[in-house]
Amino acid sequence: MAPSLPPTSWGIGKKTANAYLYCMANVLISLVGDQTVPNVFLIRDPAFRMVEEYVFVTTPLMEERSRLEHILASTGVPRGKYRKVCVEADNLTDIRERLNELQLPTTGNHYFVNLTSGTKVMSIAMYDYFTQPGYADCCSIFYVPIGKNAYLQVYPEDQRREEAISYRISLKEYLSGYGIRIEEQKGEGELHRPPEYTSGLLFHFQKAMDSGRPFSQMMNSLRNNYRAVQQKKEIKIPVNPELQAFLSLIRYPLPPDGCLNKAAAEYLIGGWLEEWAYNLVKERLGLPEEAIRYGVRVARPNAVGHNVPNECDLLFTFNNTLYIMECKTGLGFNASQLFADSIYKLTALRNEFGQRVEAVLLTLTNLRKRNGQWKERFFNRAQMHRVALFDRQGLMEELEEWLGASPQEAALKAR
Repeated sequence: MAPSLPPTSWGIGKKTANAYLYCMANVLISLVGDQTVPNVFLIRDPAFRMVEEYVFVTTPLMEERSRLEHILASTGVPRGKYRKVCVEADNLTDIRERLNELQLPTTGNHYFVNLTSGTKVMSIAMYDYFTQPGYADCCSIFYVPIGKNAYLQVYPEDQRREEAISYRISLKEYLSGYGIRIEEQKGEGELHRPPEYTSGLLFHFQKAMDSGRPFSQMMNSLRNNYRAVQQKKEIKIPVNPELQAFLSLIRYPLPPDGCLNKAAAEYLIGGWLEEWAYNLVKERLGLPEEAIRYGVRVARPNAVGHNVPNECDLLFTFNNTLYIMECKTGLGFNASQLFADSIYKLTALRNEFGQRVEAVLLTLTNLRKRNGQWKERFFNRAQMHRVALFDRQGLMEELEEWLGASPQEAALKAR
């Protein structure tokens, strides 16, 4: 049976469309580079659902970094449906010769070429090769620009257009596209307390923090007690009178033995803010469960093949962009140093997670002057590293607005 015509939104001309009726195969050809997710978008997007064969143009360096393996793991393209060709990244002659070796027929097939990844020379070579006589009438060429949830058709030139990517990548697909493995994660089923309970804690913790050193000392004591026993299989942390009074205030249910287990301690020393952010983001953005996780531990092989672990308080994908959110209940007495450490961590993670990444820092600490303006040392550092910053005032007033804006507008408003 002849394959169905491509969607008219692709802008395939009448001449190409008539030939398309008699196609033997629809072939998607992708350049493999460090940025793998743009390849995932086109492979998984419904607009390319009629593709029957895949060709990946890679390089020795990308093979060494397992980039194609990451793409295959993310998309699920089976072994029997793709071919790969390894080229010299900056050698036009070699790229042409390797493409010739594929012996792609100039009649019968239709080629959809994705120029997004790879080197500039690879993109030039691919464009030149598939616009030469023979292939020019049976190919369409595309590009996925950074920062846009869309792909551009750049050839045929009289059919140039931009189309939205309708596919929405899951968190697991995004991370696996970069070779990042999720080792631990929490979702709706792992919430320690119901969302309606956690939503009310923001006010109570902010009010308690205003009491100054006594509350800070109490929480530091709980945190130290937890760290001292956290490696044990079973944890029981006795509750002192000060902590018991606070737990009564927030109506936290204590077990009959009056001790906190591991889950309770983790929740009280900061996990509650992760759950608060998880519930808020998931509800406001209408995210499916597969798009958001909190309490995430990931691992990625380094240059010598050793897995490097990282912990992320909250990860979610929205409109095919990955968001990394760090949650700090307080920055302590050495706020500048802990703030700098948090910004550094977010920047390092963003560099590991690709180009379509936004970083966000939440904290209950007040980072404003008396007049409500940002303290320059915090605001300027966040801006310099492109981190969206929400302090105590921001959590109460600005975060909701940020979540209600488009990703592009939100990123600009929060910096």
